[in-house]
Amino acid sequence: MKELYLGAMYEEVEVDGEVRRLRQGFTTGTCAAAAAKAAILALTGHAPLSEVPVVLPSHARAHVPVAGWRRTPEGIECQIIKDGGDDPDATHGALVCATASFRADRSVVLDGGEGVGRVTKPGLGLAVGTAAINRIPRKMIMDEALAIQAMMGGQGQRGLNIVITVPTGREIARLTSNSRLGIMGGISILGTTGIVRPYSLSSWKASVVLAVKVAAESGDHVVLAAGSRSRDFAQDCFSHEPPERVVEISRFLGPALHMVSIRPQISRVTFVGMIGKLAKVAQGAMDLHTTASSLDVGGLIHIAARAGADAEMVRTLRLLPTAAAVAEELGEKYPQFFTILADQAKQVIAAKLPAGVSVDIWIVGPGGSAICHR
Repeated sequence: MKELYLGAMYEEVEVDGEVRRLRQGFTTGTCAAAAAKAAILALTGHAPLSEVPVVLPSHARAHVPVAGWRRTPEGIECQIIKDGGDDPDATHGALVCATASFRADRSVVLDGGEGVGRVTKPGLGLAVGTAAINRIPRKMIMDEALAIQAMMGGQGQRGLNIVITVPTGREIARLTSNSRLGIMGGISILGTTGIVRPYSLSSWKASVVLAVKVAAESGDHVVLAAGSRSRDFAQDCFSHEPPERVVEISRFLGPALHMVSIRPQISRVTFVGMIGKLAKVAQGAMDLHTTASSLDVGGLIHIAARAGADAEMVRTLRLLPTAAAVAEELGEKYPQFFTILADQAKQVIAAKLPAGVSVDIWIVGPGGSAICHR
């Protein structure tokens, strides 16, 4: 079994074109599982641990340092400081605690307390009203608890209460999109692998996919915004609809459309973006990041010609480096350019969705107002 220790987990990551050796860390889910295991062991008579091993979904074993422990009126509390390595994360440095206590029956009951959010909307894979402890961290905690219970001998006839808390969770949650997802009162306990990889896109993409799932539960219409200014426009434009329907997808158009495509209740998708993102979509890009998809200005010039741009205008456009510059040059002289571009983007998006799902496109200008709606 692979043994993992903080301070000895690194990977080579490209950041802004430069390869850097960055430190990995442990997720809140791993911290919660370690805190729960240490608290249960102390409750059952073991000496308090300075470090606790927990098994990750990959079957590697993470050795998590224990920050402290104390007796409470309910039982034993163990405290772990969440160390996310070199990944910038709102929960880095937060105290993740678990309190373990005995119960009269043999069941093991897991819940969240102070600073752990409660689920108030469907679509998150958790029952409404329950603690926002995601499926894999929940399984990690329960597996460790049940394994200890099985080894408790006579004490094994007694069940366990486990309560996860994050004392600063409410404050941290204000830095996240939890409230838009319907997670209120604190953070989520997260982690699919148990390891935080520095500057990984996986958690970012997962948050977009999760937001789309929540949006799909609010009705038959989902609004996908390509960036923050597009999001602000969409929130104003669709202020009469539930706010969770507007999802800022950033670069992740492909995963967002896939999530929409497997939600049969969705009958309408709106895509909102500025000219650069729309141009990429019109050319078939599903990852809208600059390093993943380059803009073919020649394709825009072809659209401009279809919209009536004369030879002199076409020569001018060939000297321009960006879609925004092309759009600015065309201005109000050739409005058909934006119509053709939007229709082309609409066809690309519609091809990724089931038949019968309607698609509409908003192109947003630099000032935040609409250039075109199709």
